[in-house]
Amino acid sequence: MKKATKKDQFFKKYCSFRFIRPILYKVFSHFIVGLLLAYLWNRFSNAAGLFTMQSFVFQIIGILYGLIAWFSFLGLDGMRPFDRIFSRPQNSRKKSSSPDLIDFIDEKVTPFDELEPDERSFTSLAANLICCALFLGLSVLAA
Repeated sequence: MKKATKKDQFFKKYCSFRFIRPILYKVFSHFIVGLLLAYLWNRFSNAAGLFTMQSFVFQIIGILYGLIAWFSFLGLDGMRPFDRIFSRPQNSRKKSSSPDLIDFIDEKVTPFDELEPDERSFTSLAANLICCALFLGLSVLAA
């Protein structure tokens, strides 16, 4: 009998379809924020037009998302350096009296707030890595 390694335990725990929706939501919002930052940089900081937006800013934003992904990876390891700075009070979610609009979907929707801290770190890690790859890919294609 083969002994389960840490890698097998990681994939067994985190590779499920219930993480796809939170990851896609975070990727979409992070990508839009990155595009907004690139546009603002091009509009206000790069008034002289010294740098091209695609090759310079997209690379910086990709590296920034890579750095954020690294901190998410550290969160998977148990080290959460920004918990004391950015701690949020835990509030109980109020139950809505109206039915959900998506009652017809068979799968259970898990919002990001209801995930465990390790699962939040994993979804943040995956979303930031995808955004890092997207922005670095855009910078390479534009160069």
